[in-house]
Order: sequence, then C-alpha cells, then structure tokens
Amino acid sequence: MGSSPHSRRRSTALGLTLAATVLVLGACASDDDSGDSAATGETMEASAGTVGGGRSDGDSSFATPGTTTSARGGSAEEPDAGSDVDVVAADDGATLAIEAQTTLTVEDVRVAVDSITRAVNRHGGRVAMADIDYGPQDDRPRASRERERATIVAEVPPDELDAVLDELEGLGTVTSFDQFAEDVGERLADLDIGIANERASISRVRELVASAEDLEDLVFLESELTSRETRLEEMLASQRNLEDRVAMSTLTVGVTEAPVRVITPIRGEVEARRPGVVEALADGWSVFIGALFSVVIVLAVSAPFVFTAIVLGAVALWVRRKLLGRPPRPAPPVVSEARGEPVGATSDPQD
Repeated sequence: MGSSPHSRRRSTALGLTLAATVLVLGACASDDDSGDSAATGETMEASAGTVGGGRSDGDSSFATPGTTTSARGGSAEEPDAGSDVDVVAADDGATLAIEAQTTLTVEDVRVAVDSITRAVNRHGGRVAMADIDYGPQDDRPRASRERERATIVAEVPPDELDAVLDELEGLGTVTSFDQFAEDVGERLADLDIGIANERASISRVRELVASAEDLEDLVFLESELTSRETRLEEMLASQRNLEDRVAMSTLTVGVTEAPVRVITPIRGEVEARRPGVVEALADGWSVFIGALFSVVIVLAVSAPFVFTAIVLGAVALWVRRKLLGRPPRPAPPVVSEARGEPVGATSDPQD
C-alpha cells in the first residue's frame, strides 16, 4: 500500500522532532555531568516540575539517602523515608570518609582476633574481611615455628572509632598507625544533581517512546533510554558507595605474633670477682699456659717432618761414604840409584 505525500511529510517531521529532542536532552545531561553551574541551575528548575522532585516519586529503586545542607553543600533536603543510611557531617560542614590502619604485636594471635571482633561488634561495627594464618600446628617448640598473623578489615561508626582504637592498644604493642579523611561532600552534591537530571531525561525519553509511531524512531529512542538508565544506575552505585564510606569508617588491623625470646640458663655458680693482683697473676698464668700449649702444638705438628729429615740425612751420609770409600794411602819414597837415598831426601852438608 502506498502512503500519501502528506503522511510521509508528517512522519518525517515527527522523526526530525524526536531526534532533535533527544539531542537536546543528551546535551543537557552532558552539561550537567561536566559541572556547569549555570546550566545546572536552569536544568534543575525545569526538571523539578517534570519529575516531581526527582526522588519523591515513590520508586524505591531510585531512593537515595537523606542529606542535610552541611552534608552535601547544596540545597537542603529532608531525609527520605525509605533510607537507612545516615550521612555524617563534620562540625565544619565537611562530609568526611575516614579510614584508619594500625598494626599490633601480641603474644597470642587467637586471643587478639577474638578481642578485636568483640570490640568492633560492641561499638556498633562489623567485620568485613578477615585473613588469619595460624601456621602449622605441630609439636615443634613455639620458637622454631613460623609466627602467626592476621589481618582484619572492620567497618566502625565514625563516632566510635576512637573508642575501638583505645581498646586495641590494650591488646599488645602498637607498631604503626595511620589515619586519613577525605571530604566527599562536593562529589555527593554533584551526584545528587546528576541523578536528578538523569531521571528527568529518562522520563522525557519514556514519553517520546510512548508517542513514537515510526519503527526507526522507536528503536533509536529505546536505545537512548537504555543508555540513560545504565548511566543512572552507575551514578546511584557511586552515591551508595560514598555514603557507605561516610556512614561507616574503615579500620584495617594487622596482628603479628611477638617473637619468642630464648633465654639460656646459666649452669653452676658464678665466680666472684677477684682482686686486681690475683686477677693479673691468673691472667698471666693463663697466657703462659696458652703460649706453652701453642709451642707444644707446633712441635707436635712439626715432629714428623723433623724425624723424616733426620732419617734421610743419615741415609744420605752413609751412602756417600760407601761410594767414595776410604781416602788413598801416600806413595812410598823412591830410592836413588846413585847414592842409595830416597829421591827428594836432602843430604847433610857436614858429611
């Protein structure tokens, strides 16, 4: 079936109108998220009449915790009836998220863990995480086993944090402590504004979806509605996370077993200190005995070498004598034939 030019022009005009409206709503939401104060104020005034206050629509899934002027730094709001989280504001108007970390050295980790858990519960808190390592349980002495340890992450009301820390000091030796606070008031105020504007945008897109006649426009609007609802859920999750951090301070406690000191007992009686002269004589005698002992040790070590050298020298001398023999006898004198005298003998001049 063909459609008349008039109906086609009307469908085209409706589609262009819907697309322009969605683009305007997206631009408004982007401006609100970027923190433009002028555009934010105008958009909040316009959206107040559209969504009826944004949070008072009775939808529990979009309910947010109640705030005060000092807590958020924005316009004052009455607490929501269905909210169970109280945002704690500091005396100077800041909304603080407090975190503390401490480490303890104790004699018994098991007893310390039980005491920490009871202290947290007694002051209105709860244990969010516990990592405990008691080590191998065997018959070895405590000094030879690995030390026990534990890490506990607890959530405590800010007003009770100091009381819990005071009790922890009595469990052992505090080896370290850190505490810091973050002012999240501006972030919560920005989330309030962004959530209200996102709800207004979702409401307008739903109205456009209900009045859409063209299939392409309907698909486009439903896609935009899904993306806006996803963004709204993300902002609500961030808001709940910040409010939980403000309502309950985070306390991390590290517990370590104290090292065991091994004491060696002294056997026998302790000798009394001697006078100076006697002590000097005793020290001199000890030195003499030590030197004499050292000489004896040296002689004992060198005795085999000296004995071997003596034996080898005696053998070498005996061999030398055997090879050379006795020294030769002198030759007999030669008798001269002329005079019958030995050659080389001198005559007496008086004869």
